[in-house]
Amino acid sequence: MIIGCINFLLKNKIILLSLILFHFLTLNLYGAVVLDGFYDQENDELTLDIVYSGGCVEHDFYVLPDTACMESFPMQQNARLIDEGEEDPCDGIIYTTGSFSLADNEDFCRPAYLTIYGDNNSSVTLFVSFQIYNGRLISHYAIGGETTGIAIVTEGDKVYELILPVRLRIKADTLINQYVEVIGRYKVLSGVETEERHAIEVMKLQKQL
Repeated sequence: MIIGCINFLLKNKIILLSLILFHFLTLNLYGAVVLDGFYDQENDELTLDIVYSGGCVEHDFYVLPDTACMESFPMQQNARLIDEGEEDPCDGIIYTTGSFSLADNEDFCRPAYLTIYGDNNSSVTLFVSFQIYNGRLISHYAIGGETTGIAIVTEGDKVYELILPVRLRIKADTLINQYVEVIGRYKVLSGVETEERHAIEVMKLQKQL
């Protein structure tokens, strides 16, 4: 039964791709069509299936937020798939899969349903959740006291200050110098004495297992 379901899904994806290709070939449409996608919370990354017209030059795609956060629960936001490549004189039909990191980008709402629009009225809606950070919790202070006082050091010695709700402050103090998992929303902080700093608005904090 499981094999039958997998074959059914693969068959339908092939049918969907065939219909898109038929659209391109019969209507002579151009641009980049979003077929499907998914969100990987662990790597904070979007993966999109894309079909575009071209073949002679390299196409460089990126995802750009198109609206602010729409007040709902969960929030909603629109984005657009942008092709930064040069004008392509060829009209071949190209299928590709693109990966787009959302890490350290506060322009994306969280948690939210993100609808990504491509050309020819194509779109896909994905649920983007809070980002996961793993690292060592430290006390963190700077000139003028312009820090939150606690930070996490992740892989590559990247430091993120933690914006903690009152309910997690005492817990954080007991986990200093231990390895933790932090779930939250990326923010940029700035001050008079300090430059822009990376920070996380924390929703959940726990010791790594």
